[in-house]
Amino acid sequence: MDVGRSQRLLKETIIGLNLVFVRFDAFLNNYVELIFIGLFLLIFAKFSSILFPWSIDLLILLNILAIGTHFVYSIVYIVNDYIDFKEVQKLRESKDLFSFYEFRPIVYFNRTNTILIYLIGLYLLITSLLIALISCMIVVYPPVLVVTALVHSKTGKYRYITFAILRALKYLMFLSILFLYLPSIRSAQVITASLILVIPFLAIHMNTYMRSKVTNKCFLNLNINIKSIIFYVIIGLILIALLLTSDIAIPLIKSIIFVSPFYFIRELLRFKLGPENPNFYMHLKRLLAFFISTVIILIALFVLLLWI
Repeated sequence: MDVGRSQRLLKETIIGLNLVFVRFDAFLNNYVELIFIGLFLLIFAKFSSILFPWSIDLLILLNILAIGTHFVYSIVYIVNDYIDFKEVQKLRESKDLFSFYEFRPIVYFNRTNTILIYLIGLYLLITSLLIALISCMIVVYPPVLVVTALVHSKTGKYRYITFAILRALKYLMFLSILFLYLPSIRSAQVITASLILVIPFLAIHMNTYMRSKVTNKCFLNLNINIKSIIFYVIIGLILIALLLTSDIAIPLIKSIIFVSPFYFIRELLRFKLGPENPNFYMHLKRLLAFFISTVIILIALFVLLLWI
C-alpha cells in the first residue's frame, strides 16, 4: 500500500471514530484516566477490608462506567468545538497545530447544521440509553455540563476555573455512579482516598492548561511558575490534612504500589516517544499505546487480586 493511500485511510479512520466518539483522542484519555481512578479506589477498598464482590462483573462495570462517562461528557466537546470554530480556523497556517483540530466533526464538516444535528441526535440517543440502562442519576449532568461548557467558551481571563469545574464534574459523575452500584465502598475512608487522588489530578490538569494558554514567555516563566508553586503548596497542605485526619495511610500506600505500573508505563512512553506531542498523529500514537497498556494492566491486576 502506497504512502498516500495509507495516509488517506488513516484520516478516514480517525474521522469515522470521531463521528462516534466526537473526539477519539479524548475518549482514549478519559478511559485511561477514569479506569485508573476507579481501579485505584477499588484496590484501596479491598485493602481497607471493605467487603464487596471482586469478580469479572466488577471489571465489566468499571469499563461500562468509564465509556459511558465519556459519552455523557462529550457534549462539552460539541459545545466547545461549535463556539470555538472561527478561532480554530485561524490555526490553519500551522499544519502541526491545526492537525489537533482538523478531524473533529464540527471542524472537518465546516460547522454545518447537518453535522450539528447528527452529533446532538447521537448524543441524545446514547445518553438516553445510558440513563435507561445504567442510572437516572445521569440526567442531572448534561444540562450542567452544557451551561458550564458555554461559560467556558465565552470566558477569557478565568477560563481555567471553568476548565477545572468541567473536569471535576466528569470525576463526580463517574464516582457517583460507581458508588451507586457499589454502596459498600461508599465509606468515609474511600471518599477521603478519592479526594486525595482527584485533587492532584485537577491540580496537574489546571496547571498544564494554564501553561498551554500562555504565549508570553516572560509571563510564563514568572507569573505561572509562582502561581504553580503556591498552587501546589496549597494542594499539598490539603492532602496532608486529609491524611492526618483519617486512618488510611497503610491501605493507601499498598494501593499506590499496586497501580504504580501505570506510572512506569507512562514514563516509558515519554522516554520512547518524547515528552512533547509535535502533532496530532504523535498525540494519538501515544494515547493508543497507553490505552492498550492500560487494558493489559487492568486485566492483569484484576486477575492477580482475585487470588489475594
